[in-house]
Amino acid sequence: TQDRAIFISGHTLSWDARCAGIYIGYGIGVLYYAFSAKKAINLPRWPILIFITLLFLPLFLDVFSLKIGLRCPSNDVKYFTGLLFGYALSVYVCPAIVRLSCCDYVPGSSINSFGKLSIPLTIIGVVFILKDWDLIISYFILQSLAYFGFLCLFIGFGLSLLGILRKS
Repeated sequence: TQDRAIFISGHTLSWDARCAGIYIGYGIGVLYYAFSAKKAINLPRWPILIFITLLFLPLFLDVFSLKIGLRCPSNDVKYFTGLLFGYALSVYVCPAIVRLSCCDYVPGSSINSFGKLSIPLTIIGVVFILKDWDLIISYFILQSLAYFGFLCLFIGFGLSLLGILRKS
């Protein structure tokens, strides 16, 4: 609906604020994974993994606070919590997809330090700010990232299923 949409330069993103954030966050995670550690299958070390796992919580807290009426809905909050959730999801899902779909994977993680973790989190911050720039290029970038994230999620699960079927 219109009250849940993100408007940029007179256009709306294809999904509501929360879903657009999830797909864009997931797309950012996939791009970071693809450029930093192709075919790596390990999750990050425990301190980093705990921090990344905590990135799931804001979305659930947002939904819970809305359901019990603690606050009014905000597309900015929905979008930001979606970005964090999508990115955290990619950290778990990308190595699993590689493990299930590729025969030649390498041990290791794409995020082996908090310094490396700061790169995708900075990109998420920039993408969050980008939605407030009322420029057609902002719309194009965010719409493209959302489609990319959605397609990566869809194709990744398909490749995983094919890998499972091929190995059995």
